[in-house]
Amino acid sequence: MMTPADFLIRMLIALLGGMLIGLERERAQASSITREKGSIPGLRSFGLLSLFGGLIGYLSMAQGDQRVDVSLVAVSYLALSALVILYAYSRMVKRGVSGITTYIVMFTTFVIGFLSGIGLVLESAASSVIVTLVLALKNPAERIAMTLNYDELLAMLEVAALALVFGPLIQSYAEQSGLSIVFKIYLFFTIILMISFASYMTAKAWGAKGLFYAALLGSLVNSEATASSTALVVSRIGNLVDRKRLLGSLIPLIIATAQAKLAILGIIGTYLFADIIYGDVVLAGLLIVLVAVVIGYISAAKTSTYTSTLQQVEIQSPLSWSTALKGAVAYGVLTGLFFILPKTSIGSWYGMPLLLSFIGGLVNATAVILSIGTSVASLTHCQIISSILLTISAASLNKILYINTARLSREELKTIIAWSIIMSLVPIIILLAVASNCF
Repeated sequence: MMTPADFLIRMLIALLGGMLIGLERERAQASSITREKGSIPGLRSFGLLSLFGGLIGYLSMAQGDQRVDVSLVAVSYLALSALVILYAYSRMVKRGVSGITTYIVMFTTFVIGFLSGIGLVLESAASSVIVTLVLALKNPAERIAMTLNYDELLAMLEVAALALVFGPLIQSYAEQSGLSIVFKIYLFFTIILMISFASYMTAKAWGAKGLFYAALLGSLVNSEATASSTALVVSRIGNLVDRKRLLGSLIPLIIATAQAKLAILGIIGTYLFADIIYGDVVLAGLLIVLVAVVIGYISAAKTSTYTSTLQQVEIQSPLSWSTALKGAVAYGVLTGLFFILPKTSIGSWYGMPLLLSFIGGLVNATAVILSIGTSVASLTHCQIISSILLTISAASLNKILYINTARLSREELKTIIAWSIIMSLVPIIILLAVASNCF
């Protein structure tokens, strides 16, 4: 039996969901150059429409048998259809206003209220937020569409198809065959393409400043893919000196950001699984984060001087399939090595966790850091901090393996190799400083 409180909550969610949509519609009308007051239903109209749907939903289940009264819903929907048709006739024929978005939103708002009325409150609230978000994205979407050329649109569709169509198929195959590595390699390949496209678009829109933000955010997802994609975009700058300097600014940023992420994960992982905070692990993590902040500040200042240079570059293709493929192959080889080594005769060696951490850091440092947390009960204190920092060091060096998949000159490769080695020494120096008793 539904209580009065349940009824009030359902109706309130329905009303607020409709009013949220109506608020966006009023904002859209206010910002329209050719607006006509009252030409679009607003906050009250959509709020009451959603409340109407909520009442119909509630009444259709009032008998308490958890079955919807289809006849009541059908009559209500027909009445709503007649109202929308009359409104559309008045607006399109008499006022000459085109577009069908508002009519679709009216039907959707009714359904959102109906969901709340039958008890699907969370679904109703989520739907109202999604609808409002889609409506609010109109202007940004139009601006993006105006700047997209055919190659960029095709690249976007290719990545979407790879992620949304082939992804579930490959995942299903990997689960059925027991070959999880297949899906991991596919995922790495897809991430490289996604970050490649994001780097391309940000560099096109904002020059080096956009590439800086793409590198910063991409490193939090996958620093190897970000490094390859960033190097590919930078390699299209005509001046070799500018290319080297820009890489010398972005590569340390990518590595430092990834190091900071891994250090924080190491602190969280050991705490969650060991229920204890290791002081030297926290100190090491804070030092790495501090280094990342300093490098980020310097990189932001340096890349801003190259904005005009990068905006003049003719970027030929949004995606580099060959770079993604080579990176995925390298990832597959390293992953296979990481899984094979523990099964060899040296698997029980005391230093094996350290060796595996270093090799694993070349493959997937995030997974290794988290696995250290899950294995913390079987590791000594020295093994824990050493494994974490060796993983971070290897994650800095592995850019050399993946960056070589991009088509770079020898001078550019030297720049990247030098910075990778320099940045890989940061966690080693910190290890020697905060855990000297382990050696």
